[in-house]
Amino acid sequence: MNVRNPLEANDWDIAAFLKLVASLQLSVWLLLALDAFGLHVPIVQELFVLFTCFCAGVILLRVFKLHNLNQIEGLLYAVGLSVTTVMLTGLFMNTVYSLFISRPLSLSRSS
Repeated sequence: MNVRNPLEANDWDIAAFLKLVASLQLSVWLLLALDAFGLHVPIVQELFVLFTCFCAGVILLRVFKLHNLNQIEGLLYAVGLSVTTVMLTGLFMNTVYSLFISRPLSLSRSS
């Protein structure tokens, strides 16, 4: 059995790559659903953070057609692009949603 290296996922063929992304997404949804029903799995948040810090960046590496990177470059680019994307999405949401809601990304309710 040949196990592919997930650090080189941006070089995989598209079918295998989409299977990886779909399986990671389904596993995160399953773990979050179990947590919502009271079955607390201790590593749910950590898995979600790892998924967020890796998968979005690898998708962007494929979009930008950055292939044939070594493992360290691929990992660092994927994590850097993911963190940047998440932060810019939060900035965009906070800026645009503040036109309609007083404190859009706050956990506390405004009175």
